[in-house]
Amino acid sequence: MLAAAGIAAAQSSPIAASEPATPLAQLTTFASLSQLFANRVAQPDIPPALPAGFISPLSEPAAIEALQLHLAWTGLTGLSTSGTWDDGTTAAVKRFQWKYKLKATGISDDTTTETLRTVARDGQLDPQCLTPGIVICVDKTQKVTRYVKDGQTIKVMDSNYGPEKGNPHFPEWSSTREGVFKIFFKNKNAVSSLYGFTMPDYMAFDGGEGFHFSGWFRESGYKDVTQGCIVTNDRAASRWLYDNTPKNTKVVVYH
Repeated sequence: MLAAAGIAAAQSSPIAASEPATPLAQLTTFASLSQLFANRVAQPDIPPALPAGFISPLSEPAAIEALQLHLAWTGLTGLSTSGTWDDGTTAAVKRFQWKYKLKATGISDDTTTETLRTVARDGQLDPQCLTPGIVICVDKTQKVTRYVKDGQTIKVMDSNYGPEKGNPHFPEWSSTREGVFKIFFKNKNAVSSLYGFTMPDYMAFDGGEGFHFSGWFRESGYKDVTQGCIVTNDRAASRWLYDNTPKNTKVVVYH
């Protein structure tokens, strides 16, 4: 789970938090609350730039921190942004490399760093995701689906989608269109009328295309694309998304 951070989240919501929230139970005095607020607003508006080239456990803390932050921006969870290289950083780099079909060394070589720079962008969600209420926000570049509520990211799920122009399956299979849609139909135990496979936790938002869990995606990863639907590879996350997304929920798909 990855919550968006910042005092002014409603105006500009970062994709990932740079530090864990302090439990309110620990704020026992006005002074401690004031200090927490001071620490928040003192954070720089401009995040550290990701340096070009090779980044490893031997790199400068600033470079490691920038790497960690950019990895978090892509939706990767379970890592700190302390500037200290740890097992979580290695695991996040490997997962990023796996996702973009790079050699999974756990070290950010030149190609990994440059790919990360392109994928992470500036750490901001599409502005259309920052409206009040629930928005299911799909970033096709980062290959994730985010559950966003009132401008804050509540949950992030790895996702796959339909082919883009130039893909060998285009136009044999449907591409996943970009734009703003709404969930108009839900079926927890749907079966594809075209392909015959099961689509657990199906939620349609664009014609016959919708969200659902995919056992194929869980087993094969990003080896291929979908027939147009946006699929998740985590059954529990897919079920959570279904259970927490009412009809007429806004869906934003962008690249």
